[in-house]
Amino acid sequence: MNQQQGEGNHEYHYLIASQKLFLSAIPRLECVPILILLLTSPLTKAEEVSKAQVYISPRLGAGMMRYEYNVGLAGKNSDIQDKVQLKEELPFINLGTTLTYNRLFMDVSVQSTLMEPDINEDGEKPVGIDSTNRDYTRDTQLERQDYTLSFGYMMNNHFSIFAGYQYGDTSYDWIEKIDDEKGGEVGTVDKNNEFLTGGPFIGVATNWQTKLGTLGLSLAVADLDGKITTHRKHEEGKSTITKLHKRERTEKVSSSTTGVKVGLNWNAPPISSIPGLSYGVSLDWFSYEFDSKKGSFQDNVFGNRENELLDLEPFDVEETVYSVRFSLNYSF
Repeated sequence: MNQQQGEGNHEYHYLIASQKLFLSAIPRLECVPILILLLTSPLTKAEEVSKAQVYISPRLGAGMMRYEYNVGLAGKNSDIQDKVQLKEELPFINLGTTLTYNRLFMDVSVQSTLMEPDINEDGEKPVGIDSTNRDYTRDTQLERQDYTLSFGYMMNNHFSIFAGYQYGDTSYDWIEKIDDEKGGEVGTVDKNNEFLTGGPFIGVATNWQTKLGTLGLSLAVADLDGKITTHRKHEEGKSTITKLHKRERTEKVSSSTTGVKVGLNWNAPPISSIPGLSYGVSLDWFSYEFDSKKGSFQDNVFGNRENELLDLEPFDVEETVYSVRFSLNYSF
């Protein structure tokens, strides 16, 4: 009887270990080891383990992302068309929870940048009726949030499949000051920009266990819809040469894309002195190119009526993210 219990313990603990590996390998969903408490208890009986089928693992993570965002590169700078190239390192915090039942799992994740960095830029752009190039300085504040819900199934000890829904929100607002050739203020532009993305994804994950921990690799494909919303407000300056006339304009453009996400994850063995606690490091990358499909604008110059945007190419978006994250995980 004792031999049968020992074999049962061994088999079930092996299944628990395989669940742990899968959950640590899924990209950007930040699924993590969730049955560690059982793994750290060698005296657990097989009968007791088999009754405990549901496990919960909350986690707290922090890291740094390299965020790259390009829009308007296909068009020309003008009073109403901007070229935007953002490349910024952003610290972030991540909160999540994984729920596991046998070989099935569900994960919820929320991630947000911790601050809004001031991104300073200067250059030239055509301004006024004569479209003369004028110097400008731009102070941009950028922030990013991500939300993910996923479901998965562990097929065997080395592979799992998963699917879910992801949502991203990028806000970049700026104040732009335009000067004439004598240093006089032509005017200011206050512009609010928001880029929303959302859609389903599906993927596969695999893992390798070593003495130093577990290494996981995953690949996912996402089908996303995007939406750009911009609102700009022009204020006149005191230049005696030319002025930026008062103007308000709102633009809304929808787009879509199919892109790839790749994740590489390492999880350390459970901490022996604190049962249930472990830590891990993950590297993630994704890149999307959004093609604009439909757009509209409202402009006080045209009576604030809603009009169709005919030239959509300047609203195509390129978005790329590289990130590294450290996570603390607790299982019960």
